[in-house]
Amino acid sequence: MGYALVPVHASADEDLDAIASYLKTLKPIGKAAPDPVFYPAARAEMAKGIYHSSAVEAKQQFANRGPDAGPQFERGRAIARASCAECHRIELDGKPAYPGEPANPNLRIVASYSEADFLNFMITGKAAGNRELPMMSGVARRRFALMTDAERKAVYAYLKRVGELSN
Repeated sequence: MGYALVPVHASADEDLDAIASYLKTLKPIGKAAPDPVFYPAARAEMAKGIYHSSAVEAKQQFANRGPDAGPQFERGRAIARASCAECHRIELDGKPAYPGEPANPNLRIVASYSEADFLNFMITGKAAGNRELPMMSGVARRRFALMTDAERKAVYAYLKRVGELSN
């Protein structure tokens, strides 16, 4: 006689706690991550006690799940939040997180891409006009090329809609 597994829905916090607990059981492998780079303005804020660590900022921003384009774009928003916010911020506007940090492109620019051009960029790293972008081209080939077509299309639909809503 077999047993049926009944899925139990955990809260997002419980899910994150479970993942963090599991990850803590693993032994480190590979090279250690390099020390962070803090520009002079950020170091000045640290000295004044007004600079917040990534952990503090992540908790503060958790409530802000990124621009809302509607429930039909939730999958794209979740993927963009996990994949794009690292460099483009949770707001996807690319503004520097702290004084002195270089800005990154505002992802609302995706609204100007055709779906075919965006998907090509996410796989090949070649932006519109067959351009190679300093950082993003490599990121696309190493990260976004590994996504499924459905995932890349969900990101495109979400970012396109966010761009349209901001006009």
